[in-house]
Amino acid sequence: VVSRAGRLARLAPAFLSASVRRDWPLAALALLSLAPGVAALTAWLLAAWRVRDLSYSASQFGWILPPALLEALTPAGVLVGVGLVTLMVGCLGLSNAYLASVERRLDDLALLLSLGLSRLELTALLLLEAMGLAGVGTVAGLLLGVGLSVASWLPARDYLGLEPGFRLLAVPFVVGALAG
Repeated sequence: VVSRAGRLARLAPAFLSASVRRDWPLAALALLSLAPGVAALTAWLLAAWRVRDLSYSASQFGWILPPALLEALTPAGVLVGVGLVTLMVGCLGLSNAYLASVERRLDDLALLLSLGLSRLELTALLLLEAMGLAGVGTVAGLLLGVGLSVASWLPARDYLGLEPGFRLLAVPFVVGALAG
């Protein structure tokens, strides 16, 4: 196990740099699909955190859902749900593009297997590559989430009747990072 981990540590930088050179559009797609999803989830979580203990009239949220469903979900739940749907759409686009990229490289991956790389090592390299893409999209999304939170604060404050004073909270960013 130790020798396998050492071999992976030696192979990973070259594999990842070759992947970046060859499939740089995937990194761009991570920025264009995953980052907005993480940003939206983070901003909506921040708003949901602020409204979780407040009560609202049906006229404020009645246009979104039927009253019975709105009562079951609560306005904070609706906000979190909207953020999760946005993130899921971005994840689906990125995962489809990543699967197409792996399928396009099947010959190269077969060559690595024939040169002695085990299936487990190849899987670990591919997972490391996917985690790198997710990391790029998540970091960009968290930064974008700060901007989106600031930009949406005034309209959210006025519409939802929140108390004045914008502040960033850590919880939405931690949840956004984990979800990304």
